[in-house]
Amino acid sequence: PPAKGSFDLKTQSFPAGFPPAEACTEATTFDLPTAGGTLDLPVAFADYSTDSELKGSCGGNGQERVFTFTAAANGNVAFSTAAAGVDTVVYVREAACEATTPVEAGCNDDSDATDDGLASAVTVAVTAGTQYFVVVDSYSTIEAADAPNGTTLTAAVQ
Repeated sequence: PPAKGSFDLKTQSFPAGFPPAEACTEATTFDLPTAGGTLDLPVAFADYSTDSELKGSCGGNGQERVFTFTAAANGNVAFSTAAAGVDTVVYVREAACEATTPVEAGCNDDSDATDDGLASAVTVAVTAGTQYFVVVDSYSTIEAADAPNGTTLTAAVQ
């Protein structure tokens, strides 16, 4: 039966791109900046699911967010996560992202650039016309009580 009586209804606004993409088929598309430029993308592990659909060669057993781009030119792109309290793993896959044996262009857990053991960074060579998937994975499952539950992915075109 329908609920009766008084009740409070609370709403919440979410940023553009929410809900965040989990699987490669739901990846958030972005365009790389020109050579020498950088782009910051927010990464939210807001759904608190325990799903881990993907795993890189260097780890990633928790929730992930997937981004995709098609390279406009040959070059190198550095991807890094901010040291924001979430232990991340970053890996880049080519074309068939969810294949049983995907082509991984690079993978990193715990960048040498920070000493916090949480941030990750990987630089990959990209080929014009090729689609890539950048996966920001949490090292392990993030529980609802954990805070913070997000980070920033930075793409720097070299």
